[in-house]
Amino acid sequence: MNSNNLKLNENLVKYRYVKVPDDNLNINRIRRYILRMSEQDRYFLDSLNFQFADLKLNDSIWFTERDVISSIDFINQNNKSKYFIKNRLFTIEESNYVNFFIVDDILRSGNIPPLSYLYERIKSTIINQRKLNLLKNINKEILNDALKSNKYETFN
Repeated sequence: MNSNNLKLNENLVKYRYVKVPDDNLNINRIRRYILRMSEQDRYFLDSLNFQFADLKLNDSIWFTERDVISSIDFINQNNKSKYFIKNRLFTIEESNYVNFFIVDDILRSGNIPPLSYLYERIKSTIINQRKLNLLKNINKEILNDALKSNKYETFN
């Protein structure tokens, strides 16, 4: 597989996001914890997840920029550059909710993505290549069998 085939054609993002009702008593603590995000912070936020309208703490997983934009209301194609800044916490207040959003890491298009992201793509490429080889071999066997038994027709 050519390494140019593996290069990203869009940005990848690792992020954390919490959408919490604006009357939540722990709002300052939540803000502090989502910014710091130690194991204890993660445990605390997970224990409060029933209080959140939305929660994404999977900052070890790469998401496409498109996936992030489609899952977070206040981010769109026009303003994404404002929010996709590494290690900067954004606090967005909207009707009855406060959103906390922070980008942990960004991998720009044109780079080779990490193996964890590529695994499924590599797997499907290998499977498709094997399917093509199998079809080619089956066609070759059918043609050889037909030639050996003189059971073929030519069309003009």
